[in-house]
Amino acid sequence: MNRLALTLVIVASPSMGGASSLCDELAALTKSDAETVSVARAPAESATCTRSIGLGGTKALHCGWPFGYRSAEAQIAFEAMLGDVRQCADPITVPPSVVNHPDSYDLLQFNFGPAIVSVSLKDKAALAKTYVFLRIEQP
Repeated sequence: MNRLALTLVIVASPSMGGASSLCDELAALTKSDAETVSVARAPAESATCTRSIGLGGTKALHCGWPFGYRSAEAQIAFEAMLGDVRQCADPITVPPSVVNHPDSYDLLQFNFGPAIVSVSLKDKAALAKTYVFLRIEQP
């Protein structure tokens, strides 16, 4: 099994991390077949990203960062990731979807070459956590 170590920094300040580094990392991830990717975020916690194969053979990488439930830190990280992804990917207009549970859910998607990059903010009330998710899906 191939493994890829990657550091992905989510920051609120452009001076602490450049969007070009995220763009470079996204490009590297779209070319990798690593089964598991270890991803770190600022200020401290890290997440393990996993790959999946969907119906029709699409491949996806899923990464998630936990925060306190509905915390300002989660919102800041979500907005920072969106800002960085917007530097190198084209937004996709997606019709609003209905979520089948009472937790809140924000999702924005982007074209990144042949890949689709999704950034989402999800409240999980039962877990008392809010997550920022990054998904990279490719044909």
